[in-house]
Amino acid sequence: MRLPFFIVDAFARKPFSGNPAAVVFLEKELEETEYLKFSSEFNLSETAFILPFGGSSHKNATRFSLRWFTPTVEVNLCGHATLASCAALEAFGNAATCFEFETLSGLLKGLKHGKNWCLQFPSNAPVEKDRNWHSEVSTSIFDNLQVISSILYSSATKKMIIILDKKLPVDFLRDLKVDSAKIFASCPSGKVVRGVSITKACAEDEEVDFVSRYFSPWNGIPEDPVNGSSHTNLAPLWSKLLGKVELRSKMVSKRGGELFLKVGENKVMIGGPSNLFAAGHLSF
Repeated sequence: MRLPFFIVDAFARKPFSGNPAAVVFLEKELEETEYLKFSSEFNLSETAFILPFGGSSHKNATRFSLRWFTPTVEVNLCGHATLASCAALEAFGNAATCFEFETLSGLLKGLKHGKNWCLQFPSNAPVEKDRNWHSEVSTSIFDNLQVISSILYSSATKKMIIILDKKLPVDFLRDLKVDSAKIFASCPSGKVVRGVSITKACAEDEEVDFVSRYFSPWNGIPEDPVNGSSHTNLAPLWSKLLGKVELRSKMVSKRGGELFLKVGENKVMIGGPSNLFAAGHLSF
């Protein structure tokens, strides 16, 4: 069997930035064990598998089944691999400007906006917790907890959000040394927390409204270079704190990436540039 595949740098304006995802075009469902075998072979943070409905081809279909896998587990939601899937379909010759994806998180839509793709996700506004809530996670990251302004949590996504003191420079977050193994060891069951976002607002003269980094060792991802699903928490959070419906975000990981956000009632639009890095066929 030969299956087309693509590697796309999502939320990236140039190669070797953003978050790379593999996208595999399926003709039929694989055996469950095969999904993880392919994902492990690519060894990227996520691999997306897309299958058209109704016997259509990838070149003319607009509705697909979409599943996401890390090298170790299947995940319920992945923003950057969904964006990569839209870009891969376009590169394959599909001229549609709207794609619908049936996923474990429900129906998701990808919309073309200018040169970029935007994704419509459910909004998962986090709730504030006491600063000592699951302090074992915080202490696994910071020597001094005074740098933390507040702690929030989303039960829908099992993500913990740590807001840094606004007086700290962006470089504090960019240069922060994080040991993901320590984060995992602090809360190994993953029953409550399965991802940690560290974020802070930017000064008014910055080109973005807020910055963040994201860690998910529970899903086999020490640090995700650019993470879309965490912005289903961050977008409504910063929209409320900053009083803005449209926001610009930057993830300050080593690769870095840019996101454009629009917050609506119970939904978030997440968009950004993408760069096609590689294409080929899987033979097995």
